[in-house]
Amino acid sequence: MVQFCLDHGADLAIRDRKGKLPADLIKDEKIKSLLKQGAPATSLVITSLPNQPPMLKGYLHKWTNYAGGYKSRWFVLENGMLSYFKNQDDAGNSCRGSINTKIAKISVDSTDRSRFDIIGKGSVRYHLRANNPSEAKRWVIALTQSSAYYEKNDRGRRQSIIDDSVSVSDEMRVGRSIHRSESHADTSTYPDSDRDRSRSPSNQSIDLENIPGDDSYLMKISSTRAQLEFQNQLLESLTSIVSEPSSTESKETTIIDAFAQSLRTLHNLVDDVLRMTEERDTYWNRKLEKELEAKRLWEESMRLLAMEKSEMEKLIQQNAQEQKIRKKQLKAALAESQLNSPSSPSHLSSIDITETLNKPEDSSNLTDYHGQRGSMERAASVISLLADDYDSDEFYDALDNEEGQDVVKLCDSEVKLDNSITYIASSYCGYPDHIREQLPLDQKSLRPDVSLWSILKNSIGKDLSKITLPVYFNEPTSMLQRMAEDMEYSELLDIGARQKGSTERILYVAAFAMSNYSSTVGRIAKPFNPLLGETYEYVRRDKAFRYISEQVSHHPPVSACYCESANYDFFAEVDVKSKFWGKSFEILPQGVSHVNLKVPKEYWPENVDGTPESFAATGNPNAFSEHYSWKKVTTCVNNLILGTPWIDHYGDMVITNHLTGDTCVLTFKARGWRGKDAFEIRGYVKDSNNNEVWEIAGKWNERLVARRNDESLLATNDDLGSAYTTLNENLVDEIQSPSPSHSLTSVNTRPIYLLWKRTPLPDEPLPFNLTQFAATLNDLPDGLENWIAPTDSRFRPDQRAMESGKYDLASSEKVRLEEKQREKRKKRENGLIKEFEARWFSRDIEPDTGEKYWKFNSEYWKERERAGKEKSEGTGEGKWNVHDDDIF
Repeated sequence: MVQFCLDHGADLAIRDRKGKLPADLIKDEKIKSLLKQGAPATSLVITSLPNQPPMLKGYLHKWTNYAGGYKSRWFVLENGMLSYFKNQDDAGNSCRGSINTKIAKISVDSTDRSRFDIIGKGSVRYHLRANNPSEAKRWVIALTQSSAYYEKNDRGRRQSIIDDSVSVSDEMRVGRSIHRSESHADTSTYPDSDRDRSRSPSNQSIDLENIPGDDSYLMKISSTRAQLEFQNQLLESLTSIVSEPSSTESKETTIIDAFAQSLRTLHNLVDDVLRMTEERDTYWNRKLEKELEAKRLWEESMRLLAMEKSEMEKLIQQNAQEQKIRKKQLKAALAESQLNSPSSPSHLSSIDITETLNKPEDSSNLTDYHGQRGSMERAASVISLLADDYDSDEFYDALDNEEGQDVVKLCDSEVKLDNSITYIASSYCGYPDHIREQLPLDQKSLRPDVSLWSILKNSIGKDLSKITLPVYFNEPTSMLQRMAEDMEYSELLDIGARQKGSTERILYVAAFAMSNYSSTVGRIAKPFNPLLGETYEYVRRDKAFRYISEQVSHHPPVSACYCESANYDFFAEVDVKSKFWGKSFEILPQGVSHVNLKVPKEYWPENVDGTPESFAATGNPNAFSEHYSWKKVTTCVNNLILGTPWIDHYGDMVITNHLTGDTCVLTFKARGWRGKDAFEIRGYVKDSNNNEVWEIAGKWNERLVARRNDESLLATNDDLGSAYTTLNENLVDEIQSPSPSHSLTSVNTRPIYLLWKRTPLPDEPLPFNLTQFAATLNDLPDGLENWIAPTDSRFRPDQRAMESGKYDLASSEKVRLEEKQREKRKKRENGLIKEFEARWFSRDIEPDTGEKYWKFNSEYWKERERAGKEKSEGTGEGKWNVHDDDIF
């Protein structure tokens, strides 16, 4: 008989109220063995009524925690809702949780076929285990069919709503027919997708998690109907207890009739509420559809408008470039005409007007004279205009001069850096002689193409630092490493420290201050936000500096850094505020950057009171310290809606020499509609007497040049780069524009000096548009991990995974680190752990500016040397003395 039942599809997965299987109840060993053997072969086909969602009930083992492990729970799949109860007797009364199968994802364990996961919205996830793979497969099939059923219904409903083929009256009739049903199973005619109609079927920007009570709505309906049915049963039981009423109605009978009438009224009210709810859902769903359609049309219009604007900007830029070329051609033609034509306007002085006037005044001569005179006057007017602008054009045209490609290399070769200084050389341990030039990530393995606008369009007006972006919009660097890119052109400070004049020194400090913006070209990806207490060190033997930074605050996010060399000390902090405006977002730096140049004592400025000894430089007894400070300008990322995003920088950068009073102002011009001012910088240097000494021009993505304003200084040898006379001669020979003829300008051309030029990019672009300097920042060569702090950014698992192209791992690790940081913050708020305190920096007042800043305590490199030697030599554990070394 048992074998016959098995052959005809008997279900061996059915349990009783105690959760027991047939095999658990049979005592006969032969039959029990037969049932166990037949369990895997049990039919797993899930059947349901036509046009109805699948239903399934039974016991499953649900993971609770590490202490309790798996616990048996009663699960019910009904009306698209997977609900679970402690046991079967609690079904319908005390639900412990539910997941909407329409939005749920099913994950089957590849190593154990009896286990599977149901993933709902947010962090809701059920880890389930069946008694055997056959039973697990039954549940997976039922859940999959339920999800497919409601997805199909949703598509049909969306089409009917869009076409307006379903009227409100039809919905009301459907609602009434539904609610007239007395059976509990009839609640299945309330498909869960009806509750989801407030979502946008065609727009993923509507967040499913914003619908309150979405998953529990149908469960509440079922529970309400079950309670009403239970009340009916109680009433029937109470009626049967009361004896037969007499001819005159007893008090008990009156109460029972009143209770019955109240219960019927309650039934009707519940039905009316459900019907009205459905009608309201229909109304709001249609209204939402209209709003979504209007929004779609608006976005399409914005896209077309942005496309037209982009095309117009390209056309205007092309016309501007053509106009500039024509102007140069005209200038060259006039100069050539002046040299070749004896009667050209440039030789107006050689024309004997008096002789012409003394000739017989016949009409032909008079006509020729007036025609010649008018032509000469027009030509003279053009030449005069060009002569006025020539000197300025020559200066700014030097920016476009592509000669002298090795200027920066020439500067490097002239500056001899002493990389054997004792207190810096000790920090070279662990760093290789050769730095890497490529990332392990192939350019072809870049992140998938995801629309940034689709993520950010609901965050307009918010602080960007508070917007959580997917890992695909990051680059494999930390903000601490991005700060270190300020030191890419550190040789400018080495050169500046060797200039005799203070106004020349401030030129090179200004070039250093703006040079780091060149690394932002094409880099719109966001660096990883540093964790609280995260550090980053960077040491370069070839540049003779060592650099350390730390995330000293999380709310607001503040990073502090300190870099020291034989010729300078650089320290700064980054306190960024940001705003997102829809089409663009702005980054507003709040921190101050400082440089202490270590200038030889023989260059002490004469107009400063005191002696070099009173401003002694740290680590260099033969130099005095000259303090400079400045703030960064505003950065803006544009074109987020359409096309290729691009970065612009604008505002005034004021560099101040606090020792001499010299100032330098660099104005970063905002890119205009015509693109005429793209990347442009204009500036000047004023001495302590407020005299404008230098004129500056350049492009922050290419180069920076300068020219003296005081022409009387040209006769002296104390010129820019006076410490490197040969260097200056080469610079002038390389980039100085050809001198104009005397006819175009009566003033000798002033020399133009190249302060800085961007390092050429590699022929093959690096991933994420990183510069070669940036590609070295996250490198972790063999042996270095024994020397750097356990909190160093190179140990970040999400950043390391992204650098290798493992985006899924990077995303999960990023979420894990963020959750770990939030847990620590909660513990600090609850007093479970002590408040965070920066380990390597402390808050102090800067004497020259009077503003607060983060002061380096000079303990990092000592701790590095101690811990690194212990690890490398095996004399100790090498544990760092830090407050929290478990941040990753």
